[in-house]
Amino acid sequence: MQQVATATGVSKALIWKIEIDVGCNPQLNILKELAGYFHVKVSELIGENPIILNEREQLFIKEWYEDYERKRTNQ
Repeated sequence: MQQVATATGVSKALIWKIEIDVGCNPQLNILKELAGYFHVKVSELIGENPIILNEREQLFIKEWYEDYERKRTNQ
């Protein structure tokens, strides 16, 4: 999360809120920054045009998330 925050200029707190709060409604400029970082369109970022991931990409994201959760819960 820190890497995304540093690269985009979006605060870690806001990134966290966007990740966990389904009702979060970030400004368009924030969505553009995040979409640019992840190399996707804003519409893909918000789920209008879902990205289809292959097995390898899905495994990478799953492992990254599990590692993130381990680190978050051990702090």
